[in-house]
Parts: sequence; C-alpha cells; structure tokens
Amino acid sequence: MAEKIPQDNVESIETPKIEWGAEAEKNMTWKQADDWCKSQGKGWRLPTKDELVEALKNGMEEISQEVYWSSTPCPPGTGNGVYPKYYCGGNHSFNEAKNYERVRCVRNVP
Repeated sequence: MAEKIPQDNVESIETPKIEWGAEAEKNMTWKQADDWCKSQGKGWRLPTKDELVEALKNGMEEISQEVYWSSTPCPPGTGNGVYPKYYCGGNHSFNEAKNYERVRCVRNVP
C-alpha cells in the first residue's frame, strides 16, 4: 500500500555527496538490482530511501515520477521477501523482492 510522505514533514538530512549512475536498461527484482549495482564497480550500490528523497528535494527530474528500488530495510513485521520501493515524488510502498522495478545506482564521492 502506497503512503504519501507529506512534503512539509520531509526532513533536511545530511548525506554524503553521491554520484548517480545511469538507469538500468531493464527493470529488475530487488536481488538482481542489488547485484547489478555492485557489479558496476567499486562503491556502486542501491540508493537509500533518504538519498531518493534528497534527489527529489534537489530537483532530480528524471527520477521524479518513477518507482525505484531502495537499499533501506523494511520495518520489522512487514513480511518475508519484502523490500521498499520509492517514488521520488514522495510516495513509498513495500514490494515483494521478486517483483520488477526500475534501478538507479549511486556511489559516494569525496
């Protein structure tokens, strides 16, 4: 079930400077997405929920209306095989890891 994050409740967070990689050419399961990001080279990974929210706040238009996998763990009690997916537009929901979603990778830069 999707839940809207009120824009006035989005906190300003300190995040390290990150570089966004290109979008994967196809949608992937959570495990495929995690493995694919790691295969891109040293330091590449799935973005956290906070990094996706920060991208929205910073006007990253190309991901503003799509659904992407996140590396942020689900809260306890959400079930087995469930990982979060996020719309950068402020919505988030939980999805079975076997479902296919869009993928963007990030890495920290000095």
